[in-house]
Amino acid sequence: MKDVTVQLQGCLRQFSGFPAVRSVLYLNSTQHHRLTTHTSIDFGLELTSGVEFAEEEIDGRVFRRKFPWVSTRMPGHTYRMLTPEPWEVLAISYDFSSFNALKRFGADAENPGWEFVMTDEITQKTARLLSLLAQTHLPGVADRIDLLSVDLLNLTLLENRENAQSPESTAIRQIASYFSAYVYEKIDIAAVIRKHNLSARTFFRHWKELYDVSPADFIMQRKMEEACRLLRETSMRIYEISERLQFIDCSHFCRSFRQWNQITPLNYRRRQ
Repeated sequence: MKDVTVQLQGCLRQFSGFPAVRSVLYLNSTQHHRLTTHTSIDFGLELTSGVEFAEEEIDGRVFRRKFPWVSTRMPGHTYRMLTPEPWEVLAISYDFSSFNALKRFGADAENPGWEFVMTDEITQKTARLLSLLAQTHLPGVADRIDLLSVDLLNLTLLENRENAQSPESTAIRQIASYFSAYVYEKIDIAAVIRKHNLSARTFFRHWKELYDVSPADFIMQRKMEEACRLLRETSMRIYEISERLQFIDCSHFCRSFRQWNQITPLNYRRRQ
C-alpha cells in the first residue's frame, strides 16, 4: 500500500460513543531521526522493519523494543527514533482533549510504548482500517475508523508480551467499552455481567481495581458528557435529549444534570 495521510477533523460523526480520531498516517517505509515534540496524542503501530529491535529516545532516555510495538506521543515530551533501518508504521492521532476518553477505553497514552503479538485479528482490523482511509467522504466511515482505532489499541494492549492482562481484567475493559458505546440504551448492568460469564462479586472486585467510580456512576458520567454535547451542538429540546438518553422523564434528567454539573440544562445551553 502507498503512503497516505488522512485528516478526519472535519468529518461529521453520526455517533459520539468513541474518541474521535484526528488523523491517520500510514507509511510503508519511513526513516527519520529528528527530535520531535507533539501537540496531540499519537499512537504509532510500528509494524515491520528490516531489523528485529527498535530504539527510541524519550526525554533523553533510550528504550529498546521488538517489532511489532506501539509507540505513544504525548504533549510536553521530546522523541527521537534511533532505529537504523526503515520501518512500516500506522499512526493514529487524537486531540489532547480526548485523553480521559481514551483512558476510559483502555488506551494507555501515558505508557511510553509496548510490544505486542501480531494476531490474525490485529492483522485483519489493521487492513480494514487502511481500506477505509479512501472512503472518509462517505457517511459513517469516520465513526467506523474511530471504533476500529480503539479496538486496535485495546487488542495490542491485550497482546502485550510484557504485561498480559487477566481474563477478568479483559472482560472488565470490554464491559466499560460497552457502557460507553451504548450511551443511548437503557443498560442492565447485571445482564451485561452475566453475558461476560462473571459473577457479581468478581465483577465488582476487578472493576474497583481499574476504575475509581462505580459502574452506575461510570454510565451516568458518559450520559452527562453526551447530554452536554447535545446541548452545545444540536437544537434538540431538553425533553428530547432526556428521551434520547433513556432517562425516566425530563424532570429526572434535569435533576441528574444539575447534580452532576451544578447548573441546569437550560442555563448550560445559554452559556455556550
